[in-house]
Amino acid sequence: MDIPQIPRSRATSPLNVLLIDDQPIVHEGYKRLLQRIDKSIRVHSSTSAKGGYLTYGDIHPQVVVLEMTLADGSGLEVMKRLLKRDPKAKVILSSAHESPIYIARAHELGAAGYLCKRSAVPKLVSAITSVAAGGTFFCKCAADDLASDEPMPLDRLSNREFDVFRLLAEGHRASEIAEFLNISPKTASVHQTRIMAKLGLSNLAQLARLAIRHDIISF
Repeated sequence: MDIPQIPRSRATSPLNVLLIDDQPIVHEGYKRLLQRIDKSIRVHSSTSAKGGYLTYGDIHPQVVVLEMTLADGSGLEVMKRLLKRDPKAKVILSSAHESPIYIARAHELGAAGYLCKRSAVPKLVSAITSVAAGGTFFCKCAADDLASDEPMPLDRLSNREFDVFRLLAEGHRASEIAEFLNISPKTASVHQTRIMAKLGLSNLAQLARLAIRHDIISF
């Protein structure tokens, strides 16, 4: 199989790629793959949302590969902060979850790509190739979901409410959610109340079951 070459704006300018994922084994696998293709590629990594945001400011990478669910925050939230800081940032979101709602939110918020982790690893190369050249790359699983017009109950939530919904489903308290999203605990509680009302839910157990049903979280 031919391996696509990653373009350069100049032949002498190495490509900087930032990997943000809280699993070190993912960093190592991606790094080896990219440097096997081109040893001049500079692969930087961070294992946290906060660290990834700070590292971006230090190296200004051409492409960011960002895990959707990090231990200390939401990949969507990190992407929003990166794009606010640098509207030209090129972010590929990576996730084991293939929920249409995740993919639609990523696309809506400005992701340059979405990589499903069940896809073959070489797709990472194609994704970075496309995005580095100014294009986009959405895995087939993502493209199929983006083409669907079927309404979903979670579409009723705003982007901020969706972030709170996911964190509630993962079992976080309002105080923890406030810290993750840099909002006050009172605001987090208001969002929780609105989410429950919009979705017609009576308790957090129902919320968690809904999140599992739509592949927002796993068991």
